[in-house]
Amino acid sequence: MFAKNSKAYSVYLLFRFVSSLAVSMSTVLSIVYHLEVVQLDVLWSSIFVTLMANKIGGLQFGIYRNC
Repeated sequence: MFAKNSKAYSVYLLFRFVSSLAVSMSTVLSIVYHLEVVQLDVLWSSIFVTLMANKIGGLQFGIYRNC
């Protein structure tokens, strides 16, 4: 395709390196984003469940009288 010592070959290699680096970075970033979103959803739902369980438990035992 290119002569090994040509400037076009150097530019081609640089382009391939940068494009592969960009693909790798986008893959890592999408994985990290997905993990953060999933963990936040799980965190908020576990907080909600804990709060509701505490509220229901308090109502059963008469701790919250004016609720």
